Amino acid sequence: MWKKLLMAVMALAGTLTVGYAFYSYQMKAAPASLTYYGVGDTFERTQTDTFTMGGVKWHFFYTDVSSDTGYIVSENLVIVNNCPNILDQRYVAPEDVVNCVMHSQNSYSASLDHDSMGELMRNINQVTDLKLMTLQQYDFFTNNDTDSNMIGQLYNFIADNFWMDTFSDYNYSTQYDGRLLFWKDNIIDQVQLRYKKYKNVCDGSKVLQTNPSFKNNIKSEIRPIFEVKLPQKGIIKNITADKTSITKPYSDPINDAQSNIINVDTTEGEGPYHFYVYDTDASGTGTYANASQYFTLDADSSNGSAKVNLINKLPVGDYYFKIKVVDESTNERLYYSPNDFTKDTYRTKETNVIHVKITKVTPTIEFDVKSDTKKTAAEAATNW
Repeated sequence: MWKKLLMAVMALAGTLTVGYAFYSYQMKAAPASLTYYGVGDTFERTQTDTFTMGGVKWHFFYTDVSSDTGYIVSENLVIVNNCPNILDQRYVAPEDVVNCVMHSQNSYSASLDHDSMGELMRNINQVTDLKLMTLQQYDFFTNNDTDSNMIGQLYNFIADNFWMDTFSDYNYSTQYDGRLLFWKDNIIDQVQLRYKKYKNVCDGSKVLQTNPSFKNNIKSEIRPIFEVKLPQKGIIKNITADKTSITKPYSDPINDAQSNIINVDTTEGEGPYHFYVYDTDASGTGTYANASQYFTLDADSSNGSAKVNLINKLPVGDYYFKIKVVDESTNERLYYSPNDFTKDTYRTKETNVIHVKITKVTPTIEFDVKSDTKKTAAEAATNW
């Protein structure tokens, strides 16, 4: 899976190859259509619109579902990596750009904290090369410096100014004498600083070299934005049972071998689904690895539904069990460990404890001929 660079400090390149482990009972069951995350969406794993990857917070500021790609911006990378930022109250020099890029690269090379959404993003995407946003990429987002809506998005998500590079093949590790540009709002009156015919793009090299008084006003951050493959929505949400408590007398027809007593259904996920039914105590203590002694499953692995049936007629008593479902999709856009389900807690859901109570039946005795039940006191001395 190849990633390409998009905007201010970060780019992706490389190929991600994932080995899949298939099981004999698995069937490939994919939803009719795939839904990917868009700008402002709340992520299912974190219930927020930001995620943490490499110790840095990110969120989408632009998505292209037609190509399954999106562009994410960092909320705090300049702080985490000690890059110049607006709070520093100083201008950004070329050497600052070099150091920030190197620090940012090191942060992704190291093992840092990810939240569950960031872990998914890390598995989908590999950060192997970091660069500033190029002017060509700025043109893409702003329709050649004319789309005021997208420029407004840049302002909202990035800052009132940020740095970019005119050369897409620029190598900061070996040189930093190339031309640096910066975007600044309301720069129209500074005609001598404008880069070619852009309204808001300034020639950073010219500012730093020929306008020492103006450079003190360039307190701009190095904001990272880069292109990523979008994660897919639709993790398994829950598994529900149509009954959680059943009380029946021993003689009830439901208490017969192979009778259906409970139905369960799975909400979302992709499938195939694998179900387990296991015995517990009233508090739910038990392990899904041990199959139930009393209950069995008739499951549909493609749609996430299952029926719980009795193995045999139940003796009088109380029975407690739970049902677990595992989404065994091998889609790395949905789950970040398609060959080891135990590494992704969002693959599994369990019902609450289900209680089945079988009660005693009060015996009744009837005679075919009621007169046969009558005896005199003398006759009663002799047993029937």
